[in-house]
Amino acid sequence: AAAAAAATTQDCSNFNGEMRCEQALDPEVPASWAARTFQTPLPGAAGHRAEWEWLGRIQCYTALQYADAALRTATLNVVCKKHESVASLVYSYDSGATFVDAASLKVSADTHKDTLVVAVASAANRDVRITLEPVDLRWNAPDVPPPAAAAGGDDDDGAAKKKKKKKKA
Repeated sequence: AAAAAAATTQDCSNFNGEMRCEQALDPEVPASWAARTFQTPLPGAAGHRAEWEWLGRIQCYTALQYADAALRTATLNVVCKKHESVASLVYSYDSGATFVDAASLKVSADTHKDTLVVAVASAANRDVRITLEPVDLRWNAPDVPPPAAAAGGDDDDGAAKKKKKKKKA
């Protein structure tokens, strides 16, 4: 009876809702499954590939938000999950040359190159780190000019209008 009552108050329009409402299943994953996020083999372990670096301890992505319509300034945010064995993270916006505590960076077309290579590391051990895909900033793209106006204008069906010549008498 409790399952039927819960089914009437929940959204059944998506997969999880259908599983919960129509099949009386609970699609929620137990909190203990969070550790499964970090199953990537660590360096030195069987099956590890060099390009995975330390994904078994740190997983991140970047989110870029432009400040205005001109797309000349932006804020780059680094969003991460870390294994419980990693106490805190530090961030590099110069391919790992220097690290800072800030998970965000203000960027500008005037002061930053076309791409940024972000690295994230354990604050306690910089060898435990990952390098993210390069962030391609908007000013790296060429300007695209607006399309030229069609000669003589276009009518509704896209055919060019033709001017009629007057006959000489």
